[in-house]
Amino acid sequence: MLSFLSFFVRRVLDDDIDELWDEIWEKIFTLVIEAEKKWEEKNRGKEKKKWVVEKVMKYIKQKTEPNWIKRQIINLFISRVVDRLVNTLNEELGKDWIEQAEELEEDWHKEIFG
Repeated sequence: MLSFLSFFVRRVLDDDIDELWDEIWEKIFTLVIEAEKKWEEKNRGKEKKKWVVEKVMKYIKQKTEPNWIKRQIINLFISRVVDRLVNTLNEELGKDWIEQAEELEEDWHKEIFG
């Protein structure tokens, strides 16, 4: 299901604006980390996800104006991606993955930019 949604959403976004597909991936990852910092307490997953999806959709609407059906499909796709991203990070890195991701980002930034 996710691969079908991915294919469709990529076509929609690439047709509207070049590179928007790539931009939303970075936006999703950045906002998931920001949501984790914003609500550190447990059992706030639904609020975090809703916040991330709303922010990504707002970003997309600033760049392009998909029709109602396209918005619904994009919204569903983003929701599924957020779920999968968080679940994968929790499984692979443990519940403290946000600290690990920040450390990795710092290490890469130092390595690339000196």
